[in-house]
Amino acid sequence: MAYKGLYTQSFGLLFFPLGLGSWWRWLRGRGGSKTAVVGWMVLTFLSHIFFGLYLGIASLLMVLGAGWRERGVKALQVYAVSIAVMAFWMLPLLLNVSLVGGLPWKSITHNGWPLAVTLKRAMGGVLLDQHRLPWLTLLLFVAMVALWKRRKRSIHGWLWGLWAATFVLFLGRTNLGALYQWIPLHRELNVMRYLSGLHICALLTV
Repeated sequence: MAYKGLYTQSFGLLFFPLGLGSWWRWLRGRGGSKTAVVGWMVLTFLSHIFFGLYLGIASLLMVLGAGWRERGVKALQVYAVSIAVMAFWMLPLLLNVSLVGGLPWKSITHNGWPLAVTLKRAMGGVLLDQHRLPWLTLLLFVAMVALWKRRKRSIHGWLWGLWAATFVLFLGRTNLGALYQWIPLHRELNVMRYLSGLHICALLTV
């Protein structure tokens, strides 16, 4: 089941964009329903906790960008129902979170690179184009300039927020210290998971 079925990173990557798209359509009144949003949230979380968590972060920023006063209550209802549906799995996880990851395993890679190393690898193309011509990195720089020019639009403002949140969380325990432990569901998280988040931000930007 763990190899071919759910509970794999591949399925998390499959469900994440579908979940994000369902949030977007529902918040913008372009179809979709609360039930569909809850369904994709649950599927993503139960497939891979990181992508479920990242969908929660991205959707929250999307709600804030779309207008919390108008959509906040409905969004909270979605989160509440999703958590209730997943309670059979989430509650045991939270009660036994210290066992996640098994034996001590956190190296500097799992805890996050130092800030100087992170910036150097980002600017040098390592994060997107390791061991090849950094054409994706260059394309991203051009896209971010265009994104900055359109920053006043709500969708682009939301995306900047996701970039900022992802980068801060990617800094990990190495840079944020004990503060990182207080972030919900991050106590035993492999910080390098957020490298996938940076890749998702790059895809959304380009």
